[in-house]
Amino acid sequence: LAQKLRAGKVVTGIALGGSITCGHGLRMNEDQDNGEVGRFSNALQDWMNKYFPAQEQQQQQELQQHNVINLGVHGADMCALEKRMGQVMERLREVNTPDLI
Repeated sequence: LAQKLRAGKVVTGIALGGSITCGHGLRMNEDQDNGEVGRFSNALQDWMNKYFPAQEQQQQQELQQHNVINLGVHGADMCALEKRMGQVMERLREVNTPDLI
């Protein structure tokens, strides 16, 4: 992961967990695209984009950015996560292979 970040390659992460991961109780920030202020997944994504900007370009010559997808669900514990693992795997297939879970 560190080598990929230093090389300027795009990193995709997945945040799994319960209410804290989901951002329960955090205030919404209407000025930002990433939603809730203080959510760990947003902070990680912002940190990677700030300190390790990606150098890969899309077809339209726009630089891609790192992405952390938040799959947190209120009230989820390990038993609940196991029951919804099929849904999680479907989401993971949408983003190809994540670099960080």
